[in-house]
Amino acid sequence: MYKQLYLSLVLTIFVGMQVFAQGPTPQPSHVVNAAPIEEVQVPPPPEMAPATVPPTASTAPLTQDQLNEFQAGKSYYRDKDGNIKELQAALVSFDAYEYDFGNIPLESKIPYHFVFENKGTTPLVISNAWASCDCTDVYWPETPIAPGEKASIHIIYDSKDRLGKFFRTITFSANTLDKTHNLYIKGVVVKNMEPIFYEMHDAISE
Repeated sequence: MYKQLYLSLVLTIFVGMQVFAQGPTPQPSHVVNAAPIEEVQVPPPPEMAPATVPPTASTAPLTQDQLNEFQAGKSYYRDKDGNIKELQAALVSFDAYEYDFGNIPLESKIPYHFVFENKGTTPLVISNAWASCDCTDVYWPETPIAPGEKASIHIIYDSKDRLGKFFRTITFSANTLDKTHNLYIKGVVVKNMEPIFYEMHDAISE
């Protein structure tokens, strides 16, 4: 009886040693190999056509006759149908837009005439004129100035109680593309000079 128990114990120990030597039973893997990701090819954007600039009056070609007339004072524009036409408007052009009196005497009235020409195609009408200071009187033609004719805007500066430097603006409105225009006078009022007096009718008659 003891012999059988001894043999069973030996057999059990032997089997246990074999199992220990073999290690744990490998388990089946549950990891699934993923399929490779294909690279998506993005097509390039389509080429854009270059922008085109519609023709305008500034890029419209002029004939030689039109160019000569433009240099003589006439203007042209392109209408909605693309045709070049002469601009029907008055065009005022001055010999000078600014005048420097230099040194003038105190307590005086000094005149000046701004001479201009209508280089447009229609009569020029000056509707109003004024100065930036009540020290300056302004007279302008009340009748239309025909194309090609010349006229003047007359001013008289009053230096009473205005010792030192001055700068004044004369503005007038007319039937031109630019509705208002500016002229300028400047100078220095000094002492120890003989006073000069002009009235409006004296200045205009010169």
